Amino acid sequence: MTDLPIERIARVIKHSGYDITVTDEYRFKISGPDYDKDEYPADTLSAAKRKIDDHIKTLHKQQQIRKRLNLKLRNRAGVLVTMRGFHAKNGNMLSTPDVPRYTDVYPDVPWIVEALAKRAELNTAMNKIDGELRPFGLKSNQYGHRDADAYERELNKWLDELKVKTAAAIKRVQDAIPARGNLAADTRITNPNQQGI
Repeated sequence: MTDLPIERIARVIKHSGYDITVTDEYRFKISGPDYDKDEYPADTLSAAKRKIDDHIKTLHKQQQIRKRLNLKLRNRAGVLVTMRGFHAKNGNMLSTPDVPRYTDVYPDVPWIVEALAKRAELNTAMNKIDGELRPFGLKSNQYGHRDADAYERELNKWLDELKVKTAAAIKRVQDAIPARGNLAADTRITNPNQQGI
């Protein structure tokens, strides 16, 4: 189980700046800088030391790669981002400023910068339009009703809401351009009463 008789092993052994703790089950658990919880303690002291040595080599490689990476990219908003690498455990991009997880980044190329700016402009316009449409929206689905009376009540309630919102939408257009007269006819906005509602 161990390389040495357990009586000769101290409870905590130091190795390359890390602690190896002998558990009650006579396993060797590692703790120390840049070492998250050790979920799989080693069976032997030499195996624990190998795990530490491998961990140090991996950290060293990652630091070398990070030193080499200094990539200029653009985030979704078109902001310039400097990428250093990826987090070894969770895979998140390491960058300044931070890039939220699961979002795209793009090469820092002029046409992409322009396209990102145009997309942001269009998103702003779309959000404004969505805000204008929201008060006139109606749900396209209703809860299922097993009894006919409940169904009829819900349908009538929905139709009443449709009448109110259609009239409000027509009034909004008419109020916006009063000089043109009856815009409901000019813009082919149908009167809710003409729809047989």
